[in-house]
Amino acid sequence: MSSDCPLVPFGCALHASTDFREKLYKVLQYAAKLAASQPGASKRAGHIAATLSQSRGVFKLLKLVNNVESYQKSLVEADPVLARLCKLEAYLNTIVSAMQDLITIDKLCLTNALSKQFSWWMNFLDLLLSVLLAIIASYSHRQLLTSGVDSPKAQRQLLLLRLELGVRIGDAIALLQETSKYPGSSQPMWSAPSARTAMLASLASAACATSAVAIKKWAALPAPSPVSVAVAAIGTVKKVR
Repeated sequence: MSSDCPLVPFGCALHASTDFREKLYKVLQYAAKLAASQPGASKRAGHIAATLSQSRGVFKLLKLVNNVESYQKSLVEADPVLARLCKLEAYLNTIVSAMQDLITIDKLCLTNALSKQFSWWMNFLDLLLSVLLAIIASYSHRQLLTSGVDSPKAQRQLLLLRLELGVRIGDAIALLQETSKYPGSSQPMWSAPSARTAMLASLASAACATSAVAIKKWAALPAPSPVSVAVAAIGTVKKVR
């Protein structure tokens, strides 16, 4: 394969992206969970899903540092409504990420120091975060549509916002199922989606998130120089002849 082929740096960028790996692992994890939920399924699929879940936890460690960038963006956001929403998202995301890190470390160290109530509150705050992020994505999508900008960059941003909305709706459906019953309570707090629906929602969310990361990595690739394009075109013509 030619060194000028954009697939080479694109593949390297995806390989180096921890975020892409974590999202891809989530796709595989919930695909394995769905396989394990089928009648007569072997226990191997369940073990694979559990292993992938632990691996995702490691990839997500210290994810809260990304929230510093989110907070900085909220400070320079021109739209006052979006600025407030993004600032609230940065605060809530920091809390959820810190709680997720504690749960991951607790599982890796096998200490069992954290209660089921702690995990429930983490999932409940994550549910609120998913709803907030869905609102931000929907608001940003509407603002971009009404701006009338029709450049390739704007079209790509619209696609990313739609994928983000898919991610957050899928996460919210899954978290509604996970938080429907408080630990120690026999009665559900609300009518929750079925476990299968929650798994399908998580799978769809992971697929949207993985696609979004891939699109961002592709867009970040440097544009080929005119010389390299001309050389590649000449080489193609020679091969045809």
